[in-house]
Amino acid sequence: MKRLGFALSCVIMTASCVQSSAQVVTVFAASSLQGAFHQLGSEFASSHPEYEVVFSFDSSTQLSQQIVDGAPADVFASADANTMDLLVLNDEVAGTPTVFATNDLQILVAISATDRIHSLTDLSSPDVVVVLAAPDVPLGRYTVKVLAAAGVTVSPASYETSASGVVAKISSGEADAGIVYSSDVVSVGSSAVGIGIPVDVNVEVLYPIAVTRRGTQLPGAIEWMKFVLSSRGQEVLQQFGFSSIGDH
Repeated sequence: MKRLGFALSCVIMTASCVQSSAQVVTVFAASSLQGAFHQLGSEFASSHPEYEVVFSFDSSTQLSQQIVDGAPADVFASADANTMDLLVLNDEVAGTPTVFATNDLQILVAISATDRIHSLTDLSSPDVVVVLAAPDVPLGRYTVKVLAAAGVTVSPASYETSASGVVAKISSGEADAGIVYSSDVVSVGSSAVGIGIPVDVNVEVLYPIAVTRRGTQLPGAIEWMKFVLSSRGQEVLQQFGFSSIGDH
């Protein structure tokens, strides 16, 4: 029994050592990428056991500021070029950012409000509870452009700090509708309904990715970027509602 116990302890210690030997690659990513990146992370771990990818999801604006302030990130994936440009200007990026996916916007409507909302114009009705992303985050900036192009004025009940915040309020029934990324419509499943926005007033959303200058896991960061840009990475992104860079 003592010999068995010793053997088991060796196995446990070995497993622990193997797990702890994996290099941790920290990826800061826009909240709209959460579903796709979790799937990519799972597949990356299978093909790259020497690395462990850890994610931090939030609005691109919040994440970029955290990196400028010294937060430990190896890779940054943003929902717009402006936010990535902030890191470039602050010399926080190693190399040149690369666009890895594209997106556009849709109206997201709660199931209970599908009989009242059919277009952007309906969002201006005083009887409709609308939530939008705050104007200082990428989704909010895109939303402002879309509404201006459509000539629609909306008085939102609240401004959310990220795309996931807008989705959560609509999916839970706290709000009737809002404007989100097309990829968000895919992620909510049957809890809400997406309505397309005409191409002539819609926007093209570009997602750039880059290795950070102060990251500590450069080889792992580069391998993660390669995987995201690979044919399999692009397939997964398309499954989650993003458009391939080949379509750009």
